[in-house]
Amino acid sequence: MMEMDLKEWIRRLPKVELHCHLDGSMKLATIRKFLADMRTEGADAPALPKDDGAARALLQAPADCESLERYLKCFDIPVACLQTAARLREAAYELIRDAAGENVVYMEARFAPMLSVHPGLPLDEVIESVIAGLKDGERDFGVRAQAILCGMRHMDPAINVRVAEAAGRFFGKGVCGVDLAGGEADFPPEIHRDMFKKARELGIPITIHAGECGNAENIKTAVAMGATRIGHGIAADKEPSILKLCVRERVLFEMCPTSNIQTKAVKDGASYPLRRFLDAGAAVCLNTDNRTVSGTTMSREIGLAMEKLGASREDIWEMMRRGAECAFAPEDTRRKIRVKLENFREKTLTREN
Repeated sequence: MMEMDLKEWIRRLPKVELHCHLDGSMKLATIRKFLADMRTEGADAPALPKDDGAARALLQAPADCESLERYLKCFDIPVACLQTAARLREAAYELIRDAAGENVVYMEARFAPMLSVHPGLPLDEVIESVIAGLKDGERDFGVRAQAILCGMRHMDPAINVRVAEAAGRFFGKGVCGVDLAGGEADFPPEIHRDMFKKARELGIPITIHAGECGNAENIKTAVAMGATRIGHGIAADKEPSILKLCVRERVLFEMCPTSNIQTKAVKDGASYPLRRFLDAGAAVCLNTDNRTVSGTTMSREIGLAMEKLGASREDIWEMMRRGAECAFAPEDTRRKIRVKLENFREKTLTREN
């Protein structure tokens, strides 16, 4: 077996990312390009400072970000950019290019299609555009990629039922699941029961942002509504019965350490419950959440988990395996990822690691 330093090991590790938002992961250069295009087209484009540091301050959550609500403000300009089919396709393509650069082998990119719908851009065209960009990226960079459609908590529940119905039309054709995102504190998941009832009727896999803002009951509700994966789920750390429920039901926690620290889902890195979740037998995977808004990558999340959160190389490998196992992907795709991971483990993990 081959020994290698940690940085190189992380670089070469085949990575699985299941929780990454398209609008929160657009590069500054891409956003500048899109805004320039909008002005050329005569569209009303938000202003972005010429200085890159000042621009990033609008797009990236600060280290002292006080809440999830403040964090979500960073999405205003990216969402404004994603109002044409061409820009949606390009943004999806660039996300896969970025993922390929750090050896992500499988990605599920999530986005809220209704945020881009307007009289000139119908719902199905929004979804088709993102799928096309993901497929372009898969063709050029070899990263298997699918889309998860998000309903937004603040929207009328009937609108989110439409999102679930759209997921049914595109399921197996580039869409692999549905989600509920946005301000959790004011909009608990049960408001959108009909969305997930429709998803279950259509056989669409479900993941739900829950327990990100301190309410563990939202996790229990999400599982009852059919979620087999939970976005974040940090609040389960304070409710042992709910953590046990997720272990028993084999529910995967899509953990995003940097994002959770920024949004004050946890007080600080020392409070982050990754080690406790793993020790409890919970299924966990690591994710970026938002590459630009959180200023992170999969490699950085892995480094943080190992340097500050108590994860070993074996733990990291297992989290990638869990991600592959719980991906909303056909068995053949999941099997191929597992083979890549097994081959990597055989070559690089020793008993000492």
